[in-house]
Amino acid sequence: MKRDACVIVETPRTGAGESAAVRMLECGVQPVLLSQMAADLPAGLLDRYAELGVPVVKCATFDLDEVVRACGALADEYGLRGIASFYEYTTEIAARAALVFGVPGPDPDAVARCRDKPEMRRVLRDRAPELTVGYVVGDDPVLVAKQAAELGFPVVVKPVHLTGSAFVKLCATEEEVRDQARLILAIGEYVGLAVRPLVQVEEYVRGTEFSVEVVGGRAVAVTRKLIGPEPYFVELGHLVPAPEPEPVHRQAADAALTALRALGLGWGAAHVELRLSGDHAKIIEVNPRLAGDRIPELVRLAIGVDLTTELVRAHLGLPPGEPGTGTGGAAIAFAVAPPSGRLRSIQGVDDVRARPDVAEVRLYKGVGVTYESNGSNRDRVASVIATAGNSAVAAERANDAVRALSFDWREVPT
Repeated sequence: MKRDACVIVETPRTGAGESAAVRMLECGVQPVLLSQMAADLPAGLLDRYAELGVPVVKCATFDLDEVVRACGALADEYGLRGIASFYEYTTEIAARAALVFGVPGPDPDAVARCRDKPEMRRVLRDRAPELTVGYVVGDDPVLVAKQAAELGFPVVVKPVHLTGSAFVKLCATEEEVRDQARLILAIGEYVGLAVRPLVQVEEYVRGTEFSVEVVGGRAVAVTRKLIGPEPYFVELGHLVPAPEPEPVHRQAADAALTALRALGLGWGAAHVELRLSGDHAKIIEVNPRLAGDRIPELVRLAIGVDLTTELVRAHLGLPPGEPGTGTGGAAIAFAVAPPSGRLRSIQGVDDVRARPDVAEVRLYKGVGVTYESNGSNRDRVASVIATAGNSAVAAERANDAVRALSFDWREVPT
């Protein structure tokens, strides 16, 4: 008899795919990873897949036909129970492949609407206008800059199809908008993905930033996000649950669920980013997937709901599991690379891991790497998760632990 398997289409660097693989094994299902990026993944991540006994199959994961072909070949060896993605750039392809093979998954068109920033804004403007902001889209830097002035400065300038705050910048003048637009239009390719030559400019939303973690149409947790200094939007930490009072949680959750209904995404997981300012909630992004940045692990540790397990079980056609108990609060803090340099050494990792309140330490860049900052979440070098009775204390512990890590960066001769 064939062993049941679930295909994971690509894996993020922060470990979401690895965590999903563990949950699949716990359900008695063999995970199989399709990846075209395996050579660029942190060595430790690949080692963990190997330790779990997860086969890694080389595949052009940004190509639907290639993914379908690979899944068809795997179906000859396994009983194909599911096709899932925990990586932003392959969520739509995985959903379309799942539809081809008749296994559970989200509506691919709804996933596409969420992933396409102009389309997401257009749908919200038509169906939930109170949640969106003014925006323009174009491929002419001069024209886009003039339109930005009409929106009112400052504005946020971003690519239309990337994630992780890549090439997103707050701009205060037409000249800054023109420069950022030219930079975006010249990208061409990012993480192996052809970048659409379009720029989106949006009204800047002042206020506190949150994300709402949704699974199966239920808002499970509200996360407080800590954002680095402007003009960039690098996420430096997350707190679960958000330390704000319950009415703030309800406001955020209601806004997120309204946006998802408007976009037609009712199956599976979503990570909805928004800002609250007084009585107003404005959607920043709608991600048709589990949160990255280890937020599902924060939710599990803090409140006992395992988002990864819930999504894996949905992909396998199983009912939701029973929730556990949590500590009351969890937080993650990130260490960030300098503008440029070569990483010579890392100190303090074992001591930090030994702390009783530290649940996890992850390194994203190894000794010897040469790196140049691009103002995105890929600038991060390491993360620490800490727990406590509430998320504010957990954040203090996580930040203290990150400060105890030492990274020796040296300038690279030009």
